[in-house]
Amino acid sequence: MPGIFSFGRVNVDIVFRIRESKVVRGARHVIEEVAIRGGGSGANTAIAASRFLEGTEKVYLVGCVGNDQEGKSQIEELRKENVDLSFMKVVEDELTGRAYVVLDGENESTIFSFVGANEKLTKEDLLKNNLQDMLNSASAIVVTNISRTLALDLLAMIKSFKTKVLIDPGKSFLSFKEDIVKFFPLN
Repeated sequence: MPGIFSFGRVNVDIVFRIRESKVVRGARHVIEEVAIRGGGSGANTAIAASRFLEGTEKVYLVGCVGNDQEGKSQIEELRKENVDLSFMKVVEDELTGRAYVVLDGENESTIFSFVGANEKLTKEDLLKNNLQDMLNSASAIVVTNISRTLALDLLAMIKSFKTKVLIDPGKSFLSFKEDIVKFFPLN
């Protein structure tokens, strides 16, 4: 069995903690703490699966990073977590995705997302490197927060597979849940 495949975003998360209880539009806030760490739904899912499986099964990440220092850092971090990056795409002249997270005094978050290279994963990428055959015999496919077009292309490709599919495309799901139901009727 080839393993588990995670499709989704690869980001750098820049987290700012402020002391005020709420983010107020137009106000000036003092940042008390800054943290920079890896993130993105696809990367987070792949890392969690790799840690959970403890090497008993391979975990692949299918996503994109920019050819910048942040992308290189993300690749290094993912390799340390034993995530297979055979299907990771490095995009020239594009920045790696970022999420700017503001945590207020009540631990509520406000997130500003920069999609960057994440939008560069295409249907053509799904057809490369024997990916389709590997998906057909995978233990599971996890689809998180990818573009509507790519999600529909991927679901059309894997519809006839007997592989387990978990779908969490984020808020974008609301805009095309009827399309997804055509592939996988909800019971």
